[in-house]
Amino acid sequence: MKNFVHLIFALLSVPLFAQEAQTNSVSLKHIMGQHAIDAGYNFTKHGSGPAISYIYYKTNKDVFDMGLNSEIGKIGLTKFTNYGARLVYNRTLGNAEEVVFLNFGGGLKTGVESYTNEYLKIDESVFYYGGLVNCTIEILFSKRLGVVLKADQNYILNSKLGELNWQLGGTIRYTF
Repeated sequence: MKNFVHLIFALLSVPLFAQEAQTNSVSLKHIMGQHAIDAGYNFTKHGSGPAISYIYYKTNKDVFDMGLNSEIGKIGLTKFTNYGARLVYNRTLGNAEEVVFLNFGGGLKTGVESYTNEYLKIDESVFYYGGLVNCTIEILFSKRLGVVLKADQNYILNSKLGELNWQLGGTIRYTF
């Protein structure tokens, strides 16, 4: 009988402890005024390279992304390097359990492309500018650490790589 009473007490107390643990859990959602740093790597049709960004959460749904990226690649015999900067506004469209966030936005992009071809004796640089449409999936592992998957469609003027260029990337996000 004594074991039966202990079993009933244990079964009745589990929901109470579970409810207490739920109310004390840390929310991983976007918090207004938070800052973050992204460090990662991007891939394009012609090359790849590292990227770093500063993120500012203006509200729980409005996110500003200011970043620098570089790309090194080769098209045929021509080698190229690309150093760029971007300013992106993202709006959070939805989230799953305040852990996975879907963001969509747009912004401006500018930079310098350099081309070198030893056989054709080409060595030139071009300043480019344009806009982009951005989609990100943010996955938070803790209050401070997460992973971001990015997809950009760039509309670039004055680029030798073409006006429309896609860019895919992955970053690690540290929030402070």
